Amino acid sequence: MCVSPLGSGRMAVTHGDLVLRPAPSKQREILILATVLGAVFVALAAVYGATAALVTAAAVAAGLALLAAASSRSRIVVTADEIAVVGPLRRRNVSRTRAASVVRTVLIPGRGPIVDTVFVLDGDGQGVLRISGHRYATDDVDRLVEHLGLPVSSPDRPLGMREFAEAYPGTVSRDERQPFRMMLVGAGIGVATIVLLAVLVGVGAL
Repeated sequence: MCVSPLGSGRMAVTHGDLVLRPAPSKQREILILATVLGAVFVALAAVYGATAALVTAAAVAAGLALLAAASSRSRIVVTADEIAVVGPLRRRNVSRTRAASVVRTVLIPGRGPIVDTVFVLDGDGQGVLRISGHRYATDDVDRLVEHLGLPVSSPDRPLGMREFAEAYPGTVSRDERQPFRMMLVGAGIGVATIVLLAVLVGVGAL
């Protein structure tokens, strides 16, 4: 799989290619969730004073604006040569010659809602591309799987990351199999950011 920054490596889309864009309702849900999380960070920053809260609020507002702008570029593109997933910050793609089969499953993440997910596997059963359906309508994910025209398998029930990794080795990273640790790391980064902002504001006020 190739991963590149957003905007690099433009691909030519021709007639017969599949282009899927996020469902507006899903985009709204993501922005609402981001807004709620931002409000929590502002409330935490308020512990360090009004100035810290204002600085954090400005950072959250800027982040939400960037998220809205970047999300509008998100899409899934399937051409004759490659399968590409363009996200807010990066573009992941894999040559169609490497794609041998598909696993479609409903994943139960360590946090957040369950997610309709498509894994593209190579001839050895190793994951070469993971496509999350959290931004896309179910009908569009159906279209994607049909358009790929590859053998499809699906677990008979929703699975957690660890269960899925055991059933399909080579598809899920070790960090994803330990979502609680990732959650702690994310929370730690958030708290550290707030404390750093508070310290910088305090130094600036001296």
